[in-house]
Amino acid sequence: MGTIKDITKDKELTFGERGVLSVWVLHEAWLFSIEIIEKRYKEKKITTAKKRRLESKYTSFYENSRPKNLKTEDDILCLEENARTMMVMLADLGVDAYKLLSKLF
Repeated sequence: MGTIKDITKDKELTFGERGVLSVWVLHEAWLFSIEIIEKRYKEKKITTAKKRRLESKYTSFYENSRPKNLKTEDDILCLEENARTMMVMLADLGVDAYKLLSKLF
């Protein structure tokens, strides 16, 4: 299995493909974030209060970042920017997970 760059190297992504890819990146980055928070909590590296605050922050951003409709180019651009922002938020939590996800691109 190749990376997304390998698969799409000879063609431009369509409107729909960009939307699906951005939703996927946003979702996977959020899942990795929640995993990292949970792991740090279990290892007693963060308190219960910090765990709740981080989960709330990441989940709130994730839920507010997914548009209800992807009808225009602006909707896709906004979704792509939100996916990038979630990747940066993920990097703030754990570089290893960020590297894992970014290898696909």
